[in-house]
Amino acid sequence: MSLSPGSRLGPFEIVAAIGAGGMGEVYRARDTRLQRDVAIKVLPAAVAADQDRLARFEREARTLASLNHPHIAQLHGLELVEGSGPALVMELVDGEDLAERLSRGPLPVEETLAIARQIADALDSAHALGIVHRDLKPANVKVRGDGVVKVLDFGLAKALDPAALPDASLANSPTITSPAAMTMMGVILGTAVYMSPEQARGRPVDKRADIWAFGCVLYEMLTGRPAFEGETVPDVLGAIVKTEPDWARLPAGTPPRIVRLLQHCLRKDQARRLRDIGDAIAQFDAADDALGPGAAVAPPSSRARMAAIWAASIALAGIAAGAMGWAARRPEPAPVLKYHVALQTDGGVIHEPAMSPDGRRVVYVGGARLWVQELGEWKARELGGTEAPSRPFWSPDGEWIAYFRSEALLKVPAAGGPVVRIATLPASQGRFGSNSGAWAPDGTITISMGSGPLLRVAAAGGAPVPLALREEGLVGFRDLEMLPGGGVLGGVQKQDGIEGLAVLQEGRLVPVLTMDGVRHGAYSRTGHLVFQRMAPDPTVWAIRFAMDRLATEGEPFVLGPGSEPSTGGAATLAFQGSTVSLLRQLATFTMDGAIASRIGEPREWNEGVALSPDGRRVLASATDGIWLYDVGTGARSRVTTGGDDVSPVWLPNDMMLFVRYEGDPILMIKPASSLGGERALARHARFPRVTADGRRVVFNTREPGRAMWEVAWLDLDRPDVVHKLDAAHAGARFPSVSPDGKLVAYISGEMGHDEVFVTRLPGGEGKWQVSTDGGGWTYFSPKGDGIVYRALDRGFMFAPVSQNGTDVRVGAARRLFDWGGGWAPFYDMSRDGSGGITAVPAGRSVAVGSLSIIQNWHREFRE
Repeated sequence: MSLSPGSRLGPFEIVAAIGAGGMGEVYRARDTRLQRDVAIKVLPAAVAADQDRLARFEREARTLASLNHPHIAQLHGLELVEGSGPALVMELVDGEDLAERLSRGPLPVEETLAIARQIADALDSAHALGIVHRDLKPANVKVRGDGVVKVLDFGLAKALDPAALPDASLANSPTITSPAAMTMMGVILGTAVYMSPEQARGRPVDKRADIWAFGCVLYEMLTGRPAFEGETVPDVLGAIVKTEPDWARLPAGTPPRIVRLLQHCLRKDQARRLRDIGDAIAQFDAADDALGPGAAVAPPSSRARMAAIWAASIALAGIAAGAMGWAARRPEPAPVLKYHVALQTDGGVIHEPAMSPDGRRVVYVGGARLWVQELGEWKARELGGTEAPSRPFWSPDGEWIAYFRSEALLKVPAAGGPVVRIATLPASQGRFGSNSGAWAPDGTITISMGSGPLLRVAAAGGAPVPLALREEGLVGFRDLEMLPGGGVLGGVQKQDGIEGLAVLQEGRLVPVLTMDGVRHGAYSRTGHLVFQRMAPDPTVWAIRFAMDRLATEGEPFVLGPGSEPSTGGAATLAFQGSTVSLLRQLATFTMDGAIASRIGEPREWNEGVALSPDGRRVLASATDGIWLYDVGTGARSRVTTGGDDVSPVWLPNDMMLFVRYEGDPILMIKPASSLGGERALARHARFPRVTADGRRVVFNTREPGRAMWEVAWLDLDRPDVVHKLDAAHAGARFPSVSPDGKLVAYISGEMGHDEVFVTRLPGGEGKWQVSTDGGGWTYFSPKGDGIVYRALDRGFMFAPVSQNGTDVRVGAARRLFDWGGGWAPFYDMSRDGSGGITAVPAGRSVAVGSLSIIQNWHREFRE
């Protein structure tokens, strides 16, 4: 039955005819229910005329619908059409088929291997479910414009077999019977040149027939000629059974392991043929490594060519020694490898791992700089000059690593070398340093500041340009990663609380997964999205993902405990492993760095400690709220119950300030010695500090919906009036106020990395730079004679500061002591200036970090 444009098949409106063949007529149609384009294949009417065959076909179609793989065209459903045969509703795949591509000549070796590996991956998935294609040929392979391969008509040859044929063995041949009459005479209509010897002889077949056809397709991609030729079908079948391909036609750049793979796929004896297409995948992975960036492919020598021909002759003759020789060197299936890499750094804990595109290296932040771990090496390699880095990511060729430092985007050669500034960024600091970037093959980098507009900048350097993004109610698009084909994957957060993963494409966000707590999405070439969730601890998950439709498939599944997953190569997954708990203990210290006393039990402390004016009590923020400790006895009591309550500050009359994160931070006030009694002072406020008399509060603030933080202050007797220090650099943060309330110190990235500056209150008149080699976490000396701050390497520094009327003088900073990167950056100073309080490492809790690596992870977690 021919269908005309505009006619309907149930909910499907026919748009145009695509083609016709031995398995029916194919049309482009519009699914009016789901508003998507599909392919409709109307099968021969004889299938519907025989009730037994129709029931068998429906059973086979249900099996075929179970195929869910990024390189297999999905079967959506089955429609029974009155007056005609059944119609299959299938995924519509745009692009030319491989036969059209081959009509223009052979493919380059690199392109051939990329296509062949995807075909092999599709076969591997189907064979695992017991489904054999039976009609694999170039016309059944579509190659989209972005290089993604889709195998069509999987298993359809078997589904169309007549069940009542007297010679049941013929039912294993591809497209065996006439579509018009389906007579029992059966003429071979499939493309004979891809039939295996057992098919040509009419014998039963299994998955090894697909492996033979795969070898034929691979040979033709490399040479532009069929592996077996003839003027008539009998001539072709005779060549398949009796002759060998002309191995001398293979291009000089063909890797030797691919030559051997071809020979093994095209063994005429099923028993000696490649048994599992998964073995071929391992060879493609190895060949892909050899053809990776900067690798030269050595053409086989004449002797190697003669050896290949001689090996083929041995196979043709069936010499037992040849078979034994192959068995000795037959490649094993790529195993699933799991291991943890213990990483020793000066800061202990590692975080923000990023896998290189080739899957051989991982860059991560450890201590206060970047490190590169080669998966085949014992020790990680430090990248000098990368102090205070965050969120590293790779260039597409793996030659560079880009990263953020304060308000700068930098890059460093992966092999080590001078750091190069790419761009100065607008001031925007999220609570946890949420900048991220994705480096595209065209040499541009897309940047997310966590919230606010996205930016794009040339990787070679230049000024960032805002990207127009048409998305209502968007709070932030973060954790960016470049996808094959040009889209950018990221985590989305909206004002209505919706979270999940989306793809930025042509100025709009396409939602692909809606789940709470999703972070760090990564695309795996296995056809999955991998991501992190808190459940309630960090856990790595995966879900099937169809790149062509930007749609997830099936249900997400757990891979294991860990965080910040990253993928690379064909099937390598890296993530931050289950490191030893980050336990610290409250402790008092003296200004020479000595620990004077420890307080309470080790636990996971959050952001902020505050020593009472008399030095006898301490407020400390933990993961379950703020606690009050007695410095002498260690006795404790709970002050708040929220895990997002941080930054406690003492006020006179036994009152306290703290910050509660409920989306945006809120400045709160309450009694310091009991639960309850809380009330809000100011919204969009964080990092409060108070003057010695407790009357004025300095803090960070920002306008609703903006990413930029500024320094502001308010008087506690007029908390409704917020004053901004407009003269201070936009994006200034971590403010600290002098005891007399006349100066404010803050951190600014305007120099390209964090430095400490000071300005005057109340209007922000003047600006003086305090640090010259980077700094953060400032405190004024209780005596008002200087500023204590943490250096980029976490050492303690002191810079003298004096005032003479409106003039401020800053002296050269000197180092007080070093604690290294494992110590908490937050601290508080005692009122007499003799020391302070912080949280110090407890035991070996931060001695090492670990990376979890899984190679060929999809084999173990195959759905």
